[in-house]
Amino acid sequence: MAEFWEIGLPKLTLRDATFHKIPKKVHVSIGMRRTGKTFFLLQKIQSLLDQEISKSQILFLGLLLPHISCSLVFELAKKTKH
Repeated sequence: MAEFWEIGLPKLTLRDATFHKIPKKVHVSIGMRRTGKTFFLLQKIQSLLDQEISKSQILFLGLLLPHISCSLVFELAKKTKH
């Protein structure tokens, strides 16, 4: 996951979209291909960083990446569960 932070966030065009605020729940963006889901999540990450949320508290998984598998996602979810 350090690789994500090394690359850094791209320049973002801010969109007027938000997640519903549900305490202690994971935010997931799903929908049709090529509709801006990834950039919406990157915008949310930038917002969290602007609020001084630590990078260690943010997990971004792009599941289309070949080295990310569903089993890895479940393994990470188990480790981060509070």
